[in-house]
Amino acid sequence: GMVAGNVVDGIVDTVHWDDLVDLEDEVTIVDCRPEEMREETGWFDGSLNIPLPELRDCLDEISGPVLSHCKIGKSAYFSSRVLEQHGFDVRNLDGGFSFYNEIEKDWRAREDEYNPPILPARE
Repeated sequence: GMVAGNVVDGIVDTVHWDDLVDLEDEVTIVDCRPEEMREETGWFDGSLNIPLPELRDCLDEISGPVLSHCKIGKSAYFSSRVLEQHGFDVRNLDGGFSFYNEIEKDWRAREDEYNPPILPARE
């Protein structure tokens, strides 16, 4: 319901997986998952790991436009709302890191076919 409400009302701007590589040099990527989850499932190189409960205390570590993400999108939605309330230009990664990671694995498995440019995830 929350995702549908966001789509209908446009509360938080989102980024699709295939647009992420175009934003890599333009945004600060904030990974709002707990560190244990990040270590277990991987992360984007250069991303800041600021778990959602710590976000308000770490705002001074973030600069410029922000791309927020988590595992599936719920925590990143809340992270995006907090960041917007503090004046940041922020977007949320649709589907979260799990969705992006699965797409990346699928494209890498198709070595003989066209692979779109994607931002590498680290495991």
